Amino acid sequence: MAVSPAAAHPINSEIVLVAIMGRNRVIGDGHTQPWHFKCDLRRFKEMTRGHPLILGRKTFAAIGSRPLPERTHIVMTRDPGLSAPAEPSTMSGVYPAATLEQALELAAAAPGGETIFVIGGGSIYELFLPLAQRIELTVVDDAPQGSVMFPAIDSNWQEETRDSAEEDGYQLTFLSLRRQAP
Repeated sequence: MAVSPAAAHPINSEIVLVAIMGRNRVIGDGHTQPWHFKCDLRRFKEMTRGHPLILGRKTFAAIGSRPLPERTHIVMTRDPGLSAPAEPSTMSGVYPAATLEQALELAAAAPGGETIFVIGGGSIYELFLPLAQRIELTVVDDAPQGSVMFPAIDSNWQEETRDSAEEDGYQLTFLSLRRQAP
């Protein structure tokens, strides 16, 4: 009998991927996102406030290398000098993690750790997609150039809600997807 990825990592927290992507699944160029919409940023803030975030080193750099208020940040990095979790002396609320397991343990133990939000980039989304129970996706009716993509979503995901907005001449669709039981 095959073991599901979720069974291999017994964390009782809900794991939620949060992303904004174009209709071509592009999320960025490795350094920046193509868009910054006030309505999407407000949705992101309301959703993630009070919960831990797991993100890659480049995504952390893209948000200014400083923590967003009222959220613990678990920054995944391959830098061996940053692999040991420790109370950082220079930045409160930011913890390095070298592995998926370490990131999940740190996030689950953080305030609000019953729900863990994974916020990118591309390789971090791919790493956590098999473990996620929910995806909160903003789809922009645009097909920007970029080298970083959101992973393909298979038929195991069901749309729970769909809302839309328009900002700066772009149509945005807000999707909540939930993984269906096999």
